[in-house]
Amino acid sequence: HGYVIIDLLKLDPSNVEDICLSKFMSSILQ
Repeated sequence: HGYVIIDLLKLDPSNVEDICLSKFMSSILQ
């Protein structure tokens, strides 16, 4: 899923931390 994160960073680099946190939380909840 690394390519998805890269695309999101290109779209909105100001939300890098929020995206990483969301990915981290969803992986824990699964």
